[in-house]
Amino acid sequence: MSRIGAFFDVDRTLVACNTGRLFLRDLRRRGEISFLRALLAMGWMVKYHLSMIDLQEVAARIATQMKGWSEREFAERCRRWVEDEVLRCCFLARCAKSNATATTGTC
Repeated sequence: MSRIGAFFDVDRTLVACNTGRLFLRDLRRRGEISFLRALLAMGWMVKYHLSMIDLQEVAARIATQMKGWSEREFAERCRRWVEDEVLRCCFLARCAKSNATATTGTC
């Protein structure tokens, strides 16, 4: 059995932005999630920030919906997403903490 994990920084502890929101935006851009599902996910994020939802329960629900997805393709997609979106936010977080001006992109 392989041990694969996913990490989403939804409260901006390590990354300058909510990686769950970034991932959701990426899914919408690729047409892999409907507007209604995206809206539902945004509602979960709001409830999480208001301490009204168990994020582990939501993650388990989402994982069951991913049944049948190719692990290799999903891992590659996530790798590209991290390189294209998440690492940029890490860079912006470092710039903000060092009082430098971040001139590339926003989260």
